[in-house]
Amino acid sequence: MAYRLVLDENVEHEVLHRLENYGHDAENVDFVPELGKGTAEIRLHSIHSIPIA
Repeated sequence: MAYRLVLDENVEHEVLHRLENYGHDAENVDFVPELGKGTAEIRLHSIHSIPIA
């Protein structure tokens, strides 16, 4: 089972790559132009709560 994850700026980028290698859909706020460092968690939830088909 794969998960869709948004990692905050405090998570090492190596963790992102490991999660992707395990088959998860992972994004780090550092690499998402709409988000960036310091984005409120409530905003993250509303942006990324779209169901995966």
